[in-house]
Amino acid sequence: MEHLVGYTLGYMRPRSRGGPGSFYIPLDSTIVIAIVVGSLVVVFAVMVFFMRRIGRRVREEQRLLATGMPGQARVLAVQHGGAVLKMGAQRRISLVLSLEVHMQGRAPYTSQLQKYISELNLALFQQGAWLEVRVDPMNPNSLAIAGAGSPTPGMPGGAPVGA
Repeated sequence: MEHLVGYTLGYMRPRSRGGPGSFYIPLDSTIVIAIVVGSLVVVFAVMVFFMRRIGRRVREEQRLLATGMPGQARVLAVQHGGAVLKMGAQRRISLVLSLEVHMQGRAPYTSQLQKYISELNLALFQQGAWLEVRVDPMNPNSLAIAGAGSPTPGMPGGAPVGA
């Protein structure tokens, strides 16, 4: 019996502790704890980074909605932005919208906007749809969507004023 136990223990030991193509990490508890803690720190840092980015986008959108110049935008093209967020039972899909922006007293121009849209509201953002937007007066390519629907009277594509 001792012969079998010795054989088993001998089999379990690493044959080499070095050399090309091999490495040996002793399973010391402090090393395992360091690896786990290090992994958790990296995951936490990545989460903080993305949460700050999302927070900046939300603050910028709120600023534009409060202070931006009103306008209308027609959806020229819709592309999937490559991400889907699931919050509870609701999914939000990242869309890249190519827009033709119309503002009172300015020539129409094109702009792109990436936005997470609720799966329930996708029909409002199809090609040809009109959106209410708020535009940064200092940067016309910085805009936020204020609403979806038909354009207001007097704007291009809308009912004529007085109709």
